[in-house]
This record gives sequence, C-alpha cells and structure tokens, in this order.
Amino acid sequence: MGRRIESLMNNVRQIHRFVRVSGVRPVRFAGSTILNFVSSLLEGISIGLIIPLLDIIMRRGETPLLAQISPLNAMIGLLPERRLKYVFFTVLGCLFGAIAIKHFFIYYSDLLVSKISRAAEQSLRVKIFNGYLGYSKIAFDRARIGHLTDLATSQVIYACDVFRYGHNFLLYGFMLTVHLMIMCVISWKLTLVSFLFIPFIYLALRMIAQKIKFSTQFKFKADQELNAYLHDSLSNMALIHSYTNEAAESRRYESMSEKSRQSLHSIWKKILFAPHIQEVILAFTISVLISVCVFIFLRGSAALGFSSFLTFFVFLRRFSTSVTACGTCVAEISKSFEPMGRILQMLENQEAYSIKNGATPFSGLESDIEFRNVSFAYEETRILDSVSVTFEKNKMTAILGPTGSGKTTLIHLIPRFYDPTGGTIRLNGRPLQEYDLRSLRRKIALVSQDTQIFNTSIRENIVYGLETHVSQEALDNVVKKSYLYDFIMSLPARYETLVGESGVRLSGGEKQRLAIARALLKNPDVFVFDEATSSLDMETELSIQRSVDELTKGKTVIVIAHRLSTIRNADTLVVLEKGKVTEQGKFSDLVRKEGRFRHYWSFQNID
Repeated sequence: MGRRIESLMNNVRQIHRFVRVSGVRPVRFAGSTILNFVSSLLEGISIGLIIPLLDIIMRRGETPLLAQISPLNAMIGLLPERRLKYVFFTVLGCLFGAIAIKHFFIYYSDLLVSKISRAAEQSLRVKIFNGYLGYSKIAFDRARIGHLTDLATSQVIYACDVFRYGHNFLLYGFMLTVHLMIMCVISWKLTLVSFLFIPFIYLALRMIAQKIKFSTQFKFKADQELNAYLHDSLSNMALIHSYTNEAAESRRYESMSEKSRQSLHSIWKKILFAPHIQEVILAFTISVLISVCVFIFLRGSAALGFSSFLTFFVFLRRFSTSVTACGTCVAEISKSFEPMGRILQMLENQEAYSIKNGATPFSGLESDIEFRNVSFAYEETRILDSVSVTFEKNKMTAILGPTGSGKTTLIHLIPRFYDPTGGTIRLNGRPLQEYDLRSLRRKIALVSQDTQIFNTSIRENIVYGLETHVSQEALDNVVKKSYLYDFIMSLPARYETLVGESGVRLSGGEKQRLAIARALLKNPDVFVFDEATSSLDMETELSIQRSVDELTKGKTVIVIAHRLSTIRNADTLVVLEKGKVTEQGKFSDLVRKEGRFRHYWSFQNID
C-alpha cells in the first residue's frame, strides 16, 4: 500500500512540475472547475426530477416530493391553476432547462481548458526551442535531430493532453460525488450494496493504467527512432539513390514503423479494454441490485416507491458511466507521463546541455587570443592534448594538419561551441568563460566547409543575424567581393530567389561564396575560415582570397586549409597532429626546417 501511495504522489508531483514549467497558472483552472461543479449539481437536479415526474404520471395527481422541493413548489404556486398538465409541464420544463444549462456550462468549461492547453503547448514549444538555442554543440553532436524535433512537436501535444483529461476527470469526479449523495438519499442500503464492487473496478483500472504507462514508454521510444530515421533518410536521399539502396531502406523503415504500430496497438488494446471490464463489473452489480429489489417487492416490504427505485437505477447507470469515463481519463493521463517526463528532463536540466554564460560584455579584441595547455575530450576520446598557441591580433594564423588532428575542434573553442576540458583560453587577458556569449560571438565570423544555409531567400541568408539595416549598395559591394554578383543577377528573382532546403538549389561553390559574403558583411574582429573555399575552383579561390585578404586587413584571421597555396601569406603557421602542436612559426622558417610542414609542402609539390 505504501508503495502505491508513493507512486500516486510521484505522479501528482510530476503533474505539478509540468504545470509550473508550462507556464500555466493554477488559478486559470478556477473558472472551468466552478463550471464543472455547477454542471454536476445540474446533473443531479435533472435526474432527480424524474421522481416527481413519474409520480405525477403514475399517481395522476400530486406527489409528496414536490412539497419538499421548495423552489419547484414555489414555481408551481405561481400557476393560474394547479392542474395536472400544468404541474407536469412545469416539472418537465425544469428538467429540460437543467439539462440544457448543464451542457452549456460543460461546453464553455471544455473551451476554457482547450484554450489553456493550446497556450501551454505554445509556451512549451517556445521554451524547448529556446533551450535548443542555448545548447552547446556537443549536445547536438550527441543527439539525433529527429529526437529533438519530435520532442518539440508531437510529444508536447501528447503531454498537454493531461490538461484535457485531468479536466474531464475532475468533471466526472464531481458527477460521481453528486450521484453518490443522491443515491444515499434515495436508499443508503442499496448504495452500500453497490459499493461492494468498487474495489474490483479500482484494481482493474490500476492494473490497466500501469500497463499503459509501460507501453507508452516503448511507444515514444519507437516513435523517436522512426522520426530520426525518417529525417536521416530524407537528408541523405541522394546517397540512397546513388547506391540504389531504396529497397533496403524501405524494409528498414517498414520494420521500424511496424514497431511503432505494434506499440500503439498495445496501448489501445488496454485503453479499449478498460471501459468494458468496468461495464461487466457494473452490470453484475446492477443484476444483484435488481434481484434484491425484486425480492423486496415480492415480499411487499418495499419502503420506496417504484419511481424512486427506477430513479435510483438511473443514477446508478449514470454513476457507472462516470466511473467508466474516469477510468478512460486515467488511462489517457497515463499516456502523458512519458512525454511529460522527457520534457521536464530537458527543461529542468538546461545546464547539463548548455554552455554557461559569462557576465562580462565583450567589446572587441584588444590583444591576442591565447591557448594555454588546452585539452578537449569527447566522451572517452581525447581530441586536443595540451595545446598552447597564440593567435596574434590583426594577424593571419593558419592551422594545418591531417584529417582528424583536431583543427576544427580547436577553432570551435573560440566562439565557445565547446568548452575545453583542460587548460584555459584567454581573450584580452581574461578567461574566455567570463565573457557574455552573445557579445563574444557577435565579434567572430565563422565560415566552414559545411556551409549552413536557411530555406529562405539569398538576401535573407546573406544579411542573417545583422541587427542594423544593410543598404543595397553595401550588399552589392560584398557580393561582388565574394564573386557571387554575376550569378545573383542572372537569376529571375535575383536576391529574392529561394535557395531551398539546406541551399539545395545552389552549388557547393555558390553556397561557400554566400557564406563568405555573410561573414564579410558581419565585419567582426575575428574571422575564422575552416576550408571555406574547398568547393571552389582554383581560379575563383585565388580571386576570392585576394578580396578576403583586402577586406580583412587589420583583422584577426584564423584559417584552416589543406591547399597550402592559400595560406602562404599567413603570418604564423600551426601544425597539428593527433591533437598536439608539432610545429609553429613563420612560413619561411618552417619550409626550410625538416619537419611535418616541409613534408606537406613537398607532397603538394608547390614551388
């Protein structure tokens, strides 16, 4: 029993945390709760009026119960004549009015909760997206995009179902209370007999709810895998086509989809089973009660009239309907706990996924960028090992080395996409972690070989993230420097041309030139180029290089390049191998020295 109570309290606490995180104030449920309560009273009144109505019909005259219902008796007293038909239609009108008002209140209550649920969904989606915006790069490296997308969309909807079904549970709970009270007034003995079977219903519901909760965990895991796989497949459709692997991918998707179908079917088997097992138990209860009533009437010892007995069974039937509805609500709420848990884990543990922000605004680079014994490990793999290097202010530093030597990881530490696991990075003499992330990143422009493009227009992609208005003249100028102007002018919509998902309508070279134009327009203190011209032909690359050299004069430039011809004019060269700095110095010194740079230079056969 103690374990069951603890489980129940954990569920209540989880719902309370979810309500708080969703931004819904509990006071907003006051209106719907009051309407539910009033609707339950009207439910009792409407069914209770069946007794005097039947008495009028069966006795063809006055009913003693009317005298006990003061408001109704007062209304009848206003009639010009206390004739049977007038009394009958007055009672019938009250019954109809109670039913109509009850359903109006229920509708308006449902409307209020629906509005709260939609507001909670909106709030959670925004909070989750804002949480993603604050994630470190390592968090995205570990996660699957399909999982993250699923959490912010379908799982939010499933989790917010707890508001709707919680509201319905409260409504039917009020109705159960009203039914029970009136049944006790009619006959507490019959009510007591009815309740002998309630424990069986409770045990059945509890067992089904636990099984639904377990099945839901499997269902959401299957759905996450399915969505992630779909995202991966759509993103790599060209690869699938080029290797003619459509049949194998189709079989794999079908298998994963089948797991999702089976888990959903398992959930619905339990949900659909719940009301029927309740109905069977309640039908048995009603059969026992009918037998008791028949026995009482045959003995002629009935203390209640036939209309009261009939109304009691109407209440019992409504009571059983409410119990079934409550059971359905419990089953549906059980489905919400898994997505609620995932959302709470994400929103309540932001620090585990995010880079801690600093408090000092970064106004600009005033001195060198210093790496002091910096190390970085990804899980169990050490990528950088005690790297000490200085990127001089207003100078160009080139980083080279074989694939997997840690070059990209090194430059990603500067805008704090990652934080080092050892050592320190200093800007203007301060530790990098002390600076405000937003102001720091606004002073750094990164252009990588993996160009990131939004599915918007060329103009919006180039001016992305800029807080000030960019004139057409300035835009044309930077596009010309990036050798993209002639291409844009050849398009029918020019700057307003949509580039497609991930820039699919642009070539690799065009995307890189667009990214270079975006970085130049940002005009930061630090430029970082990671194989930024790898998709360009040599002639275009050299032309852009000359433009970039001109536009970045007086700026701090960090370049990663495999084509050593593009870094010949660098002020400092840094050679990385297996996460360690093996050489660094000026070009003229390293090319004469018997070392790794000399080997790379000779290998590319550059004069």
